[in-house]
Amino acid sequence: MDWKAHIAADPEIMHGTACFRGTRIPVSVVLDNLAAGEAPERILTQFPSLRPEHIPAAIAYAAELARERDIVEFRLRQNFRKPCFIERRMLLRSDRDKPAA
Repeated sequence: MDWKAHIAADPEIMHGTACFRGTRIPVSVVLDNLAAGEAPERILTQFPSLRPEHIPAAIAYAAELARERDIVEFRLRQNFRKPCFIERRMLLRSDRDKPAA
């Protein structure tokens, strides 16, 4: 699943929170509902502007963020030689790939 076609972070929409394209629905809302055991069909009913492909896109997005965070923490631990945790917003790869304006 290529989540980049379905998810974007725009500073003008929801203060840059990752949302599904064409909506103001944050990806985290879908992930929170899934984590709480909500069925995808019920989530789609609760948020009529979502499409069925948004559910697997949210999961793919979360999986990629989890992989990137692991890499960041591992590199920091190697560089500082002690446990180190950071919180930082990860840029969406689709945003990084855009040419500079």
